[in-house]
Amino acid sequence: MGKRSSSRSSTAADVAELRVAVEHLADHVQCLTQAIDELADQLQWRSRQTRGDDVHAGPVVLTSMPVDPTAEDWQINRYCAEDLPAALASTKAPSPQQTLFE
Repeated sequence: MGKRSSSRSSTAADVAELRVAVEHLADHVQCLTQAIDELADQLQWRSRQTRGDDVHAGPVVLTSMPVDPTAEDWQINRYCAEDLPAALASTKAPSPQQTLFE
C-alpha cells in the first residue's frame, strides 16, 4: 500500500504542476490576444487615415473653357498656354499662393 499512496501523491503533484503551467499559458494567451487586438486597432486606424492620401492628383489647371456649355463638343482645357496669341501669352496670371492671403 505504500506504493499506492506515493503514486497518488506523485499524481497529485503532477496535476498541481500541470495546473500551474496551464494557468501560466492562459496568462500568455491573454497577453497575446490583447496585443493582437491593439495591433488590429492601430492598423484599422491607419488604413482609415490614408484612404484619400494616395489618390490625390493635385490641383487642376484650367486653361480654357467653351463659350457655350451646351455645345456638342464641350471640352475643358482644349487649348493650352502655348496656343494663345503672343500678346496674351506674355501676360502671366498671378499664382493662387500670391493672392491667397491678400
